[in-house]
Amino acid sequence: MYGFLYMDEDSCDARLVARLRELTVDVVSACEAGREGVADFDQLAYATETERPIVTANYKDFVPLHTRWAREGREHSGIIIWKQETRSPESLAELLLALCADRTEAQFQNALIWIR
Repeated sequence: MYGFLYMDEDSCDARLVARLRELTVDVVSACEAGREGVADFDQLAYATETERPIVTANYKDFVPLHTRWAREGREHSGIIIWKQETRSPESLAELLLALCADRTEAQFQNALIWIR
């Protein structure tokens, strides 16, 4: 099971992070890492440097960023996009756990994954 995630600033909800940890997912949030207010490009770079897919609700910025990185031949550790209005933190944590259980690190590499 691959269970290492980096939560973008919009995904730092304490209930979400706590539930992921209860489910034994190794998670680091931008809030905990002192990376609040950091540009999206730099958030993705940090997630990649730490070999963690980034979890974000910010599709408006991260979809073009994914495209840009692919066009430039840059690699990232994966981008997981979710819609904030549709899930409770606990429900999202369960979906993320299932996603981690179903994929290897290689399967996250350069992937753009939508959770609906």
